[in-house]
Amino acid sequence: MSVRWPAPATDPPGPLPAGKPPPYLGVGSWTDFGQPADIVRRVPGSAAIPYLSTGHGLYNSGIPCIIAHVNRYLISLRLPAPGAVCRPATRRPEPRRIRDTRMKPR
Repeated sequence: MSVRWPAPATDPPGPLPAGKPPPYLGVGSWTDFGQPADIVRRVPGSAAIPYLSTGHGLYNSGIPCIIAHVNRYLISLRLPAPGAVCRPATRRPEPRRIRDTRMKPR
């Protein structure tokens, strides 16, 4: 399927570079993990981190686990261990005050 933009593309996608491309680190949530996983399958030595929830722009969304993996990769080129995942932070619900609805004597 091709999408027609008002102007022709000046940088159309091409084949992967000849030789060995650098490893790729992909991240994605339940709703958009397919594309990073597909790239990881095509580029040997790559890895992907699934975020076990929904969302887009995971790095810019402030998800600490994703930020840690991406920063480590950008600084040291260290990829996460196979099977690594990021889970959403769990918050304990705030205790709610229950209003006493019993009738009080006058």
